Amino acid sequence: MNRVVTLGVHFNGIFQENICFLRFPERPTNKAVKATLLGDPQIWAHHTEIRQQTTEIIVDDKTVGTFTRAFIWHLPAFPSLAIGCALIDQPSSWRCFAGFHRSLMMIDGIPDTVDRTKFDDLISVMLGIRKYTAAKLSNFAGVDSNLQVLDSVHKERLRRLRIVFSMP
Repeated sequence: MNRVVTLGVHFNGIFQENICFLRFPERPTNKAVKATLLGDPQIWAHHTEIRQQTTEIIVDDKTVGTFTRAFIWHLPAFPSLAIGCALIDQPSSWRCFAGFHRSLMMIDGIPDTVDRTKFDDLISVMLGIRKYTAAKLSNFAGVDSNLQVLDSVHKERLRRLRIVFSMP
């Protein structure tokens, strides 16, 4: 098994080979940032009350930021009624229902001052990590600070080959 793996990535439905996802077993030299999602809004369950989900950013086992967003099922201006029965698995039986068609409404609370074209999601907003555009990715040549790491990737491959095949 390879200790070092480089993989191309998909971006906007296009496979990009000029950039890669690099995976190797060494511990990072910088502090690790962990993003944790707390609370299942149970969207699938169609609860009528407001559901919450909190994202926490943790550094050195300390929470440095939290963000809570809410979910609610919203009725349209002219609701339509749905009535029917469906076969379910657990327990195997028929379950009948009656209710109004609703749409899920997320109240994310991201301020209007945040330019959403520059950030992918809530975590990128919290950490201030701007997203790459397709144009930037197509011309991506790497970052100078990564050159040493990428050079070590190639050396690691040769080192492992020498070990496996007892080469000098």
